[in-house]
Amino acid sequence: MKHSHKLFFSFMPCFFLKRVLCLHVLLTVFITGPVCAIPSKDSTGKWTLIKGSAQGTTYSIKFLGNNHFIDKSHIDSILNDLDLSLSLYRNDSRISFFNRARSYAHLDTHMRTVISAGMLLQKISNGAFDIRLYNISQAWGFGPYPSKRAPSKRIVKRLKPDVSDSIWITGDYVFKSNPDLRIDLDGLAQGYSVDVLASFFDEKNILHYMIELGGEIRTAGSRQDGTPWRIGVESPRDSVAGEIMMVSPKTGAITTSGSYRKTRNFGGRIYSHVIDPRTARPIENGMLSCTIIAPNAILADALDNVGMVLGPTEAIRVISKLPSVDAFFVWRDNEGRVHTQGTPGFFEKVILEQL
Repeated sequence: MKHSHKLFFSFMPCFFLKRVLCLHVLLTVFITGPVCAIPSKDSTGKWTLIKGSAQGTTYSIKFLGNNHFIDKSHIDSILNDLDLSLSLYRNDSRISFFNRARSYAHLDTHMRTVISAGMLLQKISNGAFDIRLYNISQAWGFGPYPSKRAPSKRIVKRLKPDVSDSIWITGDYVFKSNPDLRIDLDGLAQGYSVDVLASFFDEKNILHYMIELGGEIRTAGSRQDGTPWRIGVESPRDSVAGEIMMVSPKTGAITTSGSYRKTRNFGGRIYSHVIDPRTARPIENGMLSCTIIAPNAILADALDNVGMVLGPTEAIRVISKLPSVDAFFVWRDNEGRVHTQGTPGFFEKVILEQL
């Protein structure tokens, strides 16, 4: 997501240096990701598949247990804790409390991490990502209380975040400058959830796994036959998604944002869920999808939105500054022709032999 002017996040003076160091550390985590070698085929242990529903979608996890007992209750417990912190669909979540509050709310580890990540991504993307879009997303029908009609220009102008609308973290609390300011962490929260699950498996010393939650994917190790994990990348044509290639993120994450996946129909006109903060309107730039491969899912999740707003040329300039991040773009030009473009590193991960 994008903003046309410089974003202002207010930090209390006595915490300024601490905040800069915190963002530097977070950026380091984004770039390096977990260090985990891809092991050779391991015939010991038992492969386990766990499926379920969470966060308004489904999840599927496959892993080599190595004698560790992990069942669905462990996964559901982790996801429930995340919902209690980050879900806009729960009135008792911490983010919902903050959105209702006039000035501040208490933080837990999850909300602190995701808000800090969102603020950092705004800086990295030069404002192409914005967590302050709850009100405008709601007006366009994307949120817990969907609208039945497109907002007027007057409403869009009124709800568009102002440059002076700021949030900041001090100690264990997050503050906001405007009582009406509300945040939406959905552009990060699902990717972060995948990372939390991956950390759980890493702590259990499980070397081979594939975690998928709502299309956000994180892999480590290899498949049951010892070959790399294979993820299908879609190419939307005429509102129908079709698989066009298989890629291997190896030890890392892969996510896709598509303008065709979540839409609203107002008066016969289709609107994408991807909001451009510069206009406070759904994107209308021809972008169909953006796929990101990154060291972790929270970064990939945010950057696929950045790619949708900026388009390939601008987005690649941003992504090129981040080591170990690659992208693939699909868009339609004014004549209706579909085009694709990707970074060299992305195509290096394409599996040419389609087994």
